[in-house]
Amino acid sequence: KDKARDRKHHNIEFMQKSFEDLAQLPECDFLYCFHSLHFAGQATYDSVWKVITNSIVPDGILAISIFGEQDEMVLRNEAIGISEPEITDKLHGFNICSFNNNKLNASNSIHNFEVIAKKKSDL
Repeated sequence: KDKARDRKHHNIEFMQKSFEDLAQLPECDFLYCFHSLHFAGQATYDSVWKVITNSIVPDGILAISIFGEQDEMVLRNEAIGISEPEITDKLHGFNICSFNNNKLNASNSIHNFEVIAKKKSDL
């Protein structure tokens, strides 16, 4: 984050805000949301999805990583998990370019989805 600011990239905006306070985002061509949305409160989860997807302009890209239903933290009710059909439904206005369903069973059960999707321009 600081390196991008140091290089004077004026087209990059960083935000640090709680999900409960997130009512809108600026329009963007690219939004990166890595291992954070699953920690939004259940009451704000769906509205945050809408804020994120609505902020992306047509042909813009969303790169997101979110816990799946089998993740250890989800099973312990410490985070929100989502199923594959749920995530594809939430991205109905996008073309999915890359979809990884990552499952690792070691001492801790890790399950997440990594998705890159392009917003459809014909909406």
